[in-house]
Amino acid sequence: MSRSLHGTHQVEPSRFLRAFPFPALAVLLFLADVFFYPPTTAASTAFLAMMCVALGFAGRFPRLSSASFLILLFAGLAAPHELASIGLSALGVYAVAALWIYKGWYITAALALATYGAIHLPGPYLRAGLLELAIGAFLSVLIAVSGRRFTARLRTADTALALEKERSHALLAEARQSTAQILHDTAAAHLVRAIAAQEEALATTSDPRLSLQLRAALDATRAAMTDLRFVIDASPAPSPAPDTLSGLLRDSERMLASHGIALDADVEGDLENRLDVERRTLLLTLVREGCVNVFKHAPKDSTASLIIESIDLPSRAGLELTLINEVGASATTEASSGLGLPGLARQAAVLGARLETHVIADRWVLSARIPLARSEDEEER
Repeated sequence: MSRSLHGTHQVEPSRFLRAFPFPALAVLLFLADVFFYPPTTAASTAFLAMMCVALGFAGRFPRLSSASFLILLFAGLAAPHELASIGLSALGVYAVAALWIYKGWYITAALALATYGAIHLPGPYLRAGLLELAIGAFLSVLIAVSGRRFTARLRTADTALALEKERSHALLAEARQSTAQILHDTAAAHLVRAIAAQEEALATTSDPRLSLQLRAALDATRAAMTDLRFVIDASPAPSPAPDTLSGLLRDSERMLASHGIALDADVEGDLENRLDVERRTLLLTLVREGCVNVFKHAPKDSTASLIIESIDLPSRAGLELTLINEVGASATTEASSGLGLPGLARQAAVLGARLETHVIADRWVLSARIPLARSEDEEER
């Protein structure tokens, strides 16, 4: 059976066959023969035990154990009574036939029943033997067909359950991503502005008491930002970005200029257009999040540098994004992880990209390597 979605448990009838019916039937037939048709010699007792053991393992080894049981059965029916005493245990042939029909081995099941009938029927009780064979064959077919239908229903129910769980998971993920998106675009934006305003006020005030109050407020706001970042990263969803890189750069320049920060962008050619939709969205989101991080941590009258250029990655071409800016003294310890960047790093890894952040010599560095959707050789083909 195929695995269900999200690893949900599937009912496997073969496990049930191995665990209960055949071992129980083997024990029952062995005890019935011992009580109603007791073997007369140790050899016949051992022969009966071996035959029932083979029947007991038929569910686990449908071919080997079932065939062994039939060989012992047919040999025992033809052997002298002192060597093999077989009575009710011969009914195990119908259980084996039902198992083989259930598995779709119709010809082998028919041959087994025919061979049993050819050996068992000749004698003074021909009519009784024919009736037994007819009833046994009918019950074998009935049990096998019922088992196949029951298995089909189990598989259908298991698939339906898996699909419903998949649907519920998708709805939950969508709701969490929607909530994360709203938090990112509203509360996070307000917190960024609040942090910037508090840092500005803290830098300009000369009142020690007010400075302490502003420092406490700034620490609390940063703690709120950390908690919010954890919630957003739990369900990362790409933030909406402008349709083009040039439009995003204009928006970012205006945002940073409002805080006294200049953005020096150097973008090579039309690399943006060589990316597929997912990697292009990743590039735009990285630029947006990186500039937000610059807005949060870079001091006024500083310059941030953004470079996007083509590079050669293993087995394909790609592009490299590098964003460098100074880090204010009050924000150095937090500059290594901007809002949304941990979640973006996980998304980048899925697309074969690599995202890294560092603080080197009081400068915050964001670097990303993004492979193109197709290699240049594939494009030429």
